[in-house]
Amino acid sequence: MKILRHYISREILLTLSATLIVLLAILLVQRLALMLNEVMNGGISANVIFSMIGIQILRFVAELVPLSFLLASIVAFGRLYKDSEMTAMFALGMPLTNLYRVLFQLAVPFSIILLLLNFWVIPYFSQKHFAIQQQAREEAQLTVVKAGTFRELSRGKNIVYVREISENQQEIKDVFIKTLEGEGAYTITLAKTGHQIVDRETGVRFLVLENGKRYSFLKNGGIDVLDYQEITLRLDSSTQPVFPKLATYSTREIVDNLNRTDFNSEFNRRFASAISVLILAIMIPALAHSNPRQGRFGKLLSAIFIYVVYFNLLNVAQNWVRKGVTPSWLGMWWVHGVMLIVALVIAYRYSKRLA
Repeated sequence: MKILRHYISREILLTLSATLIVLLAILLVQRLALMLNEVMNGGISANVIFSMIGIQILRFVAELVPLSFLLASIVAFGRLYKDSEMTAMFALGMPLTNLYRVLFQLAVPFSIILLLLNFWVIPYFSQKHFAIQQQAREEAQLTVVKAGTFRELSRGKNIVYVREISENQQEIKDVFIKTLEGEGAYTITLAKTGHQIVDRETGVRFLVLENGKRYSFLKNGGIDVLDYQEITLRLDSSTQPVFPKLATYSTREIVDNLNRTDFNSEFNRRFASAISVLILAIMIPALAHSNPRQGRFGKLLSAIFIYVVYFNLLNVAQNWVRKGVTPSWLGMWWVHGVMLIVALVIAYRYSKRLA
């Protein structure tokens, strides 16, 4: 029986590795495309893209492990059923408990790893990610401007032209900026020199211009002219302040602030993936069972449907905790409770069918 358990474990782990790599590659390509779009819009600097991608890999892995474990187990068992190997194992007297033993020998370590990732490793690297993100925002707008060319910034709101940029990319000279104000109004700002500053509390970027003129073309056809020694223009088009995400807070900070709904929601979220792996493991043998004629992937659709329902319910529960709809002591645990009952019912009916 030990040989059979090792054989099944190897099948699951090989399939899980391949599944995780494919899903991770899809997410990383998607995220890279979004970041490149931000670079083109002047949102972040191109110099830190790969650093930001590398830090996010851990978070993606933590999110993808439950789905990868479920799909890998279904596919691995599906192959064994299709080739009649599972039938032969049961005919040799292998009890159903052996399948659960194999699954939980994998699920329990995965669950522990996810707890370590979500409570300690990912918060640490999320802080690094946030610092890099802030640095990227500070470097962004001026590094995408090229001397002697017109450039759109802030998603087309500002059109910028500079004659010269200093070697350290910190100062611009002979500046022309056209800013769209809406309803046909716009302003043209001229300046001898300029530099960028960032509000440390909100992360919003501003361009400080010195010694110039500002022409405001009003929608009624009027023109206002302003001579200035120094003027500050907002570069970011978004009005939302940039704060650290909850994922950047350490476990100690989360526990110390459980009376706050947002921190309580984050505390529940960090448990979710680890618990879900154990609950999904209970229903895998029943979901993976198929006849040789059904094909290798006969039960994948049912497994994906259950996964989608489970994690959509978790998202709903998390929002309810954050908004104070559900009491803090209940949190997201009711979703795990419901899914545990569903898993036990599915497993019980499957065991009765084999008996």
